[in-house]
Amino acid sequence: MSAQIEFDKKYITTTEVCLLLKVHRTTVLLALRTGRLPEAVTIRRPNGEPQIMLWERDAIAPYLAEWSKARAERASA
Repeated sequence: MSAQIEFDKKYITTTEVCLLLKVHRTTVLLALRTGRLPEAVTIRRPNGEPQIMLWERDAIAPYLAEWSKARAERASA
């Protein structure tokens, strides 16, 4: 198995979270700041803003499931 495949199986990026939940990056940043997502490994830009954020898939999975469920409930209300 290649290193890239192993990495992709273990980690999820902000981009993938956005695609999965159909939200914008700023929504993910807000969820992170307000504690709705666990702490991420963050690679920052020179100005200090987060550029790339990664989570272990196993650690973030329950948060994403709950977030997805809440969005579905709001959409059906």
